[in-house]
Amino acid sequence: MPVYKAKHVAMILSLTALLLISNFSGYAVAQTQTYSRKGTLNCGKAIIEITSSCLDINTNFPMCSEQKITIIDKITNKTTTTNTSSDSYIDEALTGYKGGKLLDGLATSWQCANGKENKAYLVLDFANGGNCEYCEWTEIYDLSGKIIASTKNKKNRGKFDKNTQKLKIKVIGDKTNIPLGK
Repeated sequence: MPVYKAKHVAMILSLTALLLISNFSGYAVAQTQTYSRKGTLNCGKAIIEITSSCLDINTNFPMCSEQKITIIDKITNKTTTTNTSSDSYIDEALTGYKGGKLLDGLATSWQCANGKENKAYLVLDFANGGNCEYCEWTEIYDLSGKIIASTKNKKNRGKFDKNTQKLKIKVIGDKTNIPLGK
């Protein structure tokens, strides 16, 4: 009889462990479903779209795997698509997300700006949800999708002022939020 009890206990423990692992795995999969949001901004001779693909998890700040900028020339209908400049940093071990890395910050608001010769620029404000000196930054893109100025790190902050003065960039219109939430 004691042998039977030991086998019985071992089987119960094995089944319990299996159930716990299954429940945890199901939780991780359920927590990493994604959703997408798109915003549109008219800027000079272009229509700009930003599409964000984010994890459907309950956090104070969205966790997104991708944020793309699409610039559509209103005259030629030429379309240019590029990723925002955020670097990846969050790995699967922290989130259970098996789709790759997550962005270290998101473009959260935008506005159009005019520069020399009435050339239009896109101004993006980024944030990572933190509360620090480098948790928010601004970037300016030309309408071909190229970054021309950034305050993302200390080294770039002086260049940002120099570039914006050189190009005589003046913000026009109000800053609006980019749709991110569900």
